Amino acid sequence: MLRVAIFVILVAACASPRTTSGNPAPERIVREFQVLVEDLASFGECEDPQRLVRFFAIYGVGYLEEYHLASILVRFELFGPLMVESQSAGQGLDFRLQAFYRKHSLSSQRDAMIQALKSWLTAPLDQGRRRGMMPMYEPGPRLRADIAMSRARAAEMLADWGEISAAPLIRACMREPELDPQAYRFFSIALGRLEDPCHGTMLRRNGAGRLEVCIDPDDRVTARWERSERRVDRKDLRRVLDLLESSVLADDSRAWAGRYVLVLESPDGIVAKLSPVEQDRVSYRDNASQNGSRKISIENPELHSLLFQLASEP
Repeated sequence: MLRVAIFVILVAACASPRTTSGNPAPERIVREFQVLVEDLASFGECEDPQRLVRFFAIYGVGYLEEYHLASILVRFELFGPLMVESQSAGQGLDFRLQAFYRKHSLSSQRDAMIQALKSWLTAPLDQGRRRGMMPMYEPGPRLRADIAMSRARAAEMLADWGEISAAPLIRACMREPELDPQAYRFFSIALGRLEDPCHGTMLRRNGAGRLEVCIDPDDRVTARWERSERRVDRKDLRRVLDLLESSVLADDSRAWAGRYVLVLESPDGIVAKLSPVEQDRVSYRDNASQNGSRKISIENPELHSLLFQLASEP
């Protein structure tokens, strides 16, 4: 199997890289990242493992093609510890890397990542998460806020893992004096999700890979069309939520929003957006996460048609 992985790397080496969030990396950096992955997968070693750790910290699994990811899985015993190190206190916190690791790691490897994330909640920090090779902020209020947001980001990832033992650590972070209000909000959502997976969101993927609607029109949820004051009444909102409940997950779509966007708002500050995009597809996003690329792609022809119908009504 290793030979097959090496061959795939060699024949696909000219493929264009995946993109990642934030400012694009220079082409030479992207290629250096890929070469380090290719060497470790092919030969069991690479020229600079610590530089590979930094790349994982900054870019996650962005800029890696499917053949790179396949080769990582073949040699996961080599890549796993480097990924864990890249997510420890003072390094990076990448949602896509976390999702990849959570999907493919064994239980023993899971524990190592959990400990790395917990270290963000307990270790003294002089910088927030890595976004580049150089520190983001000088000492001062912006740095303190960035450290708090980084700790809250780690708390959210621990909630993604369902790691209930992190709850006391999260509570301790929330008691920090002069805590950034936005960080407090994300800590609170993460803590709530450990006790109730529906906390802080309107729609979630459950453990069976199905969709679960976490709100009710009677919860004083309001619905309006974006860039318009026109509202959707409770009867039609109920129709939308019922169809959401019966929808299925679709392959991830590149489309974030279409022409029409239905904005749902709850009294506790949750804001979600539903938008019909490609044929029979609907995109869902909300503000319950620091994960800027968090989106649920839904397939339901009836829901797609209903949203267009409601948007078109005078």
